[in-house]
This record gives sequence, C-alpha cells and structure tokens, in this order.
Amino acid sequence: MLITLSATFYFGISFFSLIISLTTHDPIITFDKGSFYLPGVILGLGALTYTMWVEILDKKPPSKHVERIFNRLVVISLVIIFLLPPLVDRGIERFLVDKGYDVCEGASYQWLFVRTFVYTNSQANCISLTYQKKGKSGFGGSR
Repeated sequence: MLITLSATFYFGISFFSLIISLTTHDPIITFDKGSFYLPGVILGLGALTYTMWVEILDKKPPSKHVERIFNRLVVISLVIIFLLPPLVDRGIERFLVDKGYDVCEGASYQWLFVRTFVYTNSQANCISLTYQKKGKSGFGGSR
C-alpha cells in the first residue's frame, strides 16, 4: 500500500509539474517519461492491495467476482504500462516542437529504459543546461 501511495504521489508531482510548465510556457520543460509508467503500476498494485485486503478481512479466498475484477484490472494496468508512456511521449514531443522547443540532448538523461527529456526554446538555454550538468557530474569541468 505504501508503494502504491508513493507511486501516486510521485506521478502527481511529475504530472502537475509538466502541466504547469506547459501552460506557463517555461523556457525549459522537463518531461519525465518514466513517471508515465506509474499509472499502470498504481492500478495493478491497487488491485492487488484490494484483493489482499478482501482475503485478509474475509479470512477466505476472494470470490470469483473479485478474482474476475482483479484479473481485468491487471490486464488493463499492463496495457497502460506499455501504451501510455510512448503515446504521451509522442504527443508532448509533437506539441513542443510545434511551439518552437527542441530536445536538449546534453541535458536529457536516461537510466535503463526510462528517459527524461529536457526541452528548451533556445540554443542558449540548452548550452547553459549542458554546461551545468557537466559541472555537477564532475566531467568536463575546469580543475
């Protein structure tokens, strides 16, 4: 249950931060594609938590009706996990490119298959972000 709540909290912060950046036309917009895997995770873990609570409170296995609902929610959560991030990624990219933003490759980063894209509306912002990132990582800084 704690993992479900933590995932919900993280997704909420990431989602609303993105919405605020988009609506205020920030010069630098960060899109955390990895956070868009979380709605499916939240749904799947929520279904699992509910089914476990039913089993604990009733002190017997869940009914066929509860099992059917659980199975459907798990399938839906898997579909969301695989479809939502690429769909949102394409939509955000299209929207921001139309607004004059470009991906700043130097400031964007990836961990395993999860990628965070940094979009800027000017080359100067991108160069500044790239320089800041290199300075924080210890690479490329003057010594």
